[in-house]
Amino acid sequence: MKKLCASIVAMLTAAAVFVAAPIGGTAADLPPDDELCGSPVFWGIQRGDSPDIYQIDLQAGTASFVTDTGRNEAEVDYPNGLAYDDRNTDELSRIYYAERTDSTSQLVFYNVVDGVHTPAGNLNGIVAGATIANGVYYYIPQRSGDLWAAPLTSEGFIDEANHVLVKRDVSGQGNRYGFGDMVVFEDTMYISAGTSTNAEFFSIDLNGENYNLIADGLDLFQLALGRNGILYAHHAGTGMFNAINLNTGEVTQVGTVEGSATGTFTDLASY
Repeated sequence: MKKLCASIVAMLTAAAVFVAAPIGGTAADLPPDDELCGSPVFWGIQRGDSPDIYQIDLQAGTASFVTDTGRNEAEVDYPNGLAYDDRNTDELSRIYYAERTDSTSQLVFYNVVDGVHTPAGNLNGIVAGATIANGVYYYIPQRSGDLWAAPLTSEGFIDEANHVLVKRDVSGQGNRYGFGDMVVFEDTMYISAGTSTNAEFFSIDLNGENYNLIADGLDLFQLALGRNGILYAHHAGTGMFNAINLNTGEVTQVGTVEGSATGTFTDLASY
């Protein structure tokens, strides 16, 4: 990894461009160098013929193998829809991912504690962009603009009776998106997704309302929120990790990681 932590802190403090780190703060609110760079740890699915799950540590510049998903996909972008259950405890730790099955997807969870993969239920459409907030798996199917919510039971399965379409056409403009990724912070969902003509970084609320285009013309990114309040954006083609400003969409390069076969990741999930 390019060890850019100190230089990034200095640059962001001087330029005051990273006003969302911590989120909603200003450059003066930036945490110390070690805290800023030591917190970004998240999960990722390796892109390529062996879509294994890794734990990524941006401070160390490493990706550490966690588990094999048991898939050898013909397409490099599946499994996808990676998300981490925010209700996890020391005794229970579930990572979710979506396996493509023809025109639909099956949700699976991996329990880090006992090492078991378990089917959790079926999703609507092919899923690549997803996140979990308050025990609900949110997703927008590929080539769609519709937000779905799949509540998760205490046993980890989809609560089918309450698996619902939250909002049709979240952009209000008929946009049909390819992903990209989604992440939630304080009841706001931040999304990186592309239409046939443009890539957008935008936000909506958990009801799929209040569409806000933050920036367009960016690359499609895989997203994960660090515990330091910084949103990280990964380019699945180049392997570059970036920090992205939630207010402006401005992107700052952080570096790459070593330890996986490809160094690129189909999807990320906040730890």
